[in-house]
Amino acid sequence: MEKKELERLYSKEKMSMKQIGYIYKTSAQTIMRRIHKYNIPVNKQEKAWNSGKTYKDDPRILAKERHPRTKNKIYYNSDFKKIRKEILKYRCNICGGESVVVHHKDNNIMNNNASNLNPLCKSCHTTMHNKERGITRKEIECLWCKKIVEVLHHKICKRKFCSLSCKSFYHYHKTGKSAIYKRNNKTD
Repeated sequence: MEKKELERLYSKEKMSMKQIGYIYKTSAQTIMRRIHKYNIPVNKQEKAWNSGKTYKDDPRILAKERHPRTKNKIYYNSDFKKIRKEILKYRCNICGGESVVVHHKDNNIMNNNASNLNPLCKSCHTTMHNKERGITRKEIECLWCKKIVEVLHHKICKRKFCSLSCKSFYHYHKTGKSAIYKRNNKTD
């Protein structure tokens, strides 16, 4: 990849780094590094297609193309922002902390009734969704140091140690070899 050829493709023909990467069978990241290495001036990027526009100004926003209000092809109501501001004035319903997230109790984001909306802090919101997914907190007793530790517990969780060092000590005393050695050298 020579400087003159790269400069011609990038600066004169205005090809993107990705397109040049296809030609040279490499990544856009490699092309970008070469452009910086050869001190080729970087092309100015156009502004975002929706910068400074509202849903009233641009029909593409109403069509929900790449819009942040879109989530899994289900769309928030346009009045949700106003309702969200009002709900977030209240404290978290679970811990009483500062609320930053509005949770829909029935998981229907189109249902914006006050009885369906629940102001929550990030921590309580994450915990609520983790419980729905089957991820809960569980207390375990470390097999090596006997310390009781609270861990995230999945349905298939097999954690038995509080730390990697306890696991290594346990396996070393049991087998004479470190668990880390065993993991890195899979011949045993």
